[in-house]
Amino acid sequence: MAVTPAILLAKLQGLDIPTEVISHPAVLTVEEANKYTGDDPGVCVKNLFLKDKKNRLFLVTAEASTKVDLKALGIRLGVPKPGVRMAPSELLESVLGVPLGSVTPLAVVQPTAASIVLLLDQKLKGQDRILVHPLTNDKTVAISSDGLEAFLRSLQREAHYVDLEAQPAAGAGQADLRHILPDSNIETAEKQAESTSESQSSSSASTTLNPAANMPIKAKSAKAKEAKQPAKAESVSPSLSMQDLAASIVHQVLQGAGIDAETLLPETIKKLSDAVFLQLNSLQNTACSNGYKAAKHEVAEYCMKTFGS
Repeated sequence: MAVTPAILLAKLQGLDIPTEVISHPAVLTVEEANKYTGDDPGVCVKNLFLKDKKNRLFLVTAEASTKVDLKALGIRLGVPKPGVRMAPSELLESVLGVPLGSVTPLAVVQPTAASIVLLLDQKLKGQDRILVHPLTNDKTVAISSDGLEAFLRSLQREAHYVDLEAQPAAGAGQADLRHILPDSNIETAEKQAESTSESQSSSSASTTLNPAANMPIKAKSAKAKEAKQPAKAESVSPSLSMQDLAASIVHQVLQGAGIDAETLLPETIKKLSDAVFLQLNSLQNTACSNGYKAAKHEVAEYCMKTFGS
């Protein structure tokens, strides 16, 4: 069963963790929240919900002014290319149990968030008052870093404080944050890779030892390719594909910034999409040399720097 804001606040109280709850209208961005908490001496934060190629999920909680370099972070975590990127918005509710604009480090209380890797900005360590949402964006909870650490310990979690603005070191020490990833995830991925490799080797050996037995299969494969030829001619035009990609990237950037696209004017959305589309055109060479995902990753980074908060 999902943990509700009321259950979360009761848990914090039951752990004797000092907190202060501030009620206000629902907000979607740090800027909106500052309208109601701007006079509060606490530290405002922003949250990035990320995923990698292996579908591992990461929650980054940073001081609002911290510049998070996603490319550098992916390298330091040792995740495969294209590194870490914004997780799909539908995972906010299914995994974190929160709606758009309510992402918070406290969401790791959800049973569905057990495998999420939580990274905390080192600027938050030792702070007496950190402002976070309690699973809902119409309230803000003031909690100290000590209180946050006690909360995480109650969930058998460790507080991982990271310099989110640091660049990867040269040489073999680039993945200095790899140790934060759960060993079980790494071992599972390695075992799956080994299993796939062994399966492919076995299949190859079988073909070599008994090639005649595989001839009908090869013929069938050739026929299947011929049958698929007409479908190839009906592929979507490259121009339309890039427009769709531009719209998708804008959606991801807005979601990462905690902005509901429905609250923006259509003209604003179009302006953002056009800017991304132009950037996509300039990165066609990257797509050709490094692949679609590499180009998309570079464009997403460009958007975050240009439009992100």
